[in-house]
Amino acid sequence: MKILALDASTEACSAAVYVNGEIVERLTIAPRKHIEILMPMIKEVMAESELEFSDLNGLAFSAGPGSFAGLRIACGFAQGLGSGLDLPIVPVSTLATLALPLLEEHPAAKVMPLMDAKMQE
Repeated sequence: MKILALDASTEACSAAVYVNGEIVERLTIAPRKHIEILMPMIKEVMAESELEFSDLNGLAFSAGPGSFAGLRIACGFAQGLGSGLDLPIVPVSTLATLALPLLEEHPAAKVMPLMDAKMQE
């Protein structure tokens, strides 16, 4: 299985390729720069994975909650690539992604992931 995953939901921007259990990823903290850096990051992880876009089996993107502009950027990239490559696209909850490492380590734990909503919320 070969999946390209994108996240621009927070000040961090990331792209990762999952290939049969191995992950190649890039993550950069770059507020308000996601639109500029996401495609170069995608190209880097694809090149390091030695994959062509046509080799992918699917796409995933962080669907929120998070920055409205960032969510639109990741979703737009996923939709554009998915449409052009005729690939399935899976939206992934930002909060579920935050909770997963803890749940893997402690399956019976009750986890409540939180994000700063800014604006004093």
